[in-house]
Amino acid sequence: ARNRALTRTRQDELISIPFTLPVPNLKEAVDDFEKHYILHILDQNNGRKGMAAEALGIDRKTLYLKMKKYGLAF
Repeated sequence: ARNRALTRTRQDELISIPFTLPVPNLKEAVDDFEKHYILHILDQNNGRKGMAAEALGIDRKTLYLKMKKYGLAF
């Protein structure tokens, strides 16, 4: 079943993140959330990785590594 989790961004925006139940384990749940959250922030910043990294509170290199980890091309 596909469900949605709600979270707040640093700008106090409430967003909905999709996830699938049952979740096999906590690591996979956290990874799935992180992937969708990164996608949301990239979309909010029109694909500008520097701005997205700043919004996420991480450096650009970390963002690139996470994008590679999750197979994200933006």
